[in-house]
Amino acid sequence: MNERHAAVLLRLADRTYMSHCGLLSTMPSLRILTALRTLAIVLAIALLALVTAPIALGGPQLYPAWPTVGPVPVSPELVVPGLLGAVVIGTAFAEGRTVSSVATGGLGALTLALSMVGLYVLFAGAGGPFFFGLFSLAAGVLLAVVVLVRGAIRQRD
Repeated sequence: MNERHAAVLLRLADRTYMSHCGLLSTMPSLRILTALRTLAIVLAIALLALVTAPIALGGPQLYPAWPTVGPVPVSPELVVPGLLGAVVIGTAFAEGRTVSSVATGGLGALTLALSMVGLYVLFAGAGGPFFFGLFSLAAGVLLAVVVLVRGAIRQRD
């Protein structure tokens, strides 16, 4: 048996062992994980810009107060944190069960839930004071900071 055959058999044995242990099926594609992490960082920066731009510019919002697409309200205060929460949940599933991914995924789930309830309340026109935008933004800003800190720590390693 030459070196090439030995290398092929070694790779096949390693792949069989990983498949038997369940490691092969849970290992995410590196491209997908990188794309999810990059998208999460882009959305985190967009969310922080959405929050800080009116404060920094000292002017009104850069979009209408209640923007809609047809009859559906698409308030950026609800949509951007919700998208960030969904991407973070996907990233947490792709990373596997670690303390940081579970905690970040839980915060992403909370942010997504607040955004979805807020969009539902806006779409249903329930009336009354609307606080879900504030709650969604608060959870989204916290999630954005966590995503950016995790990205910086990952970059440092």
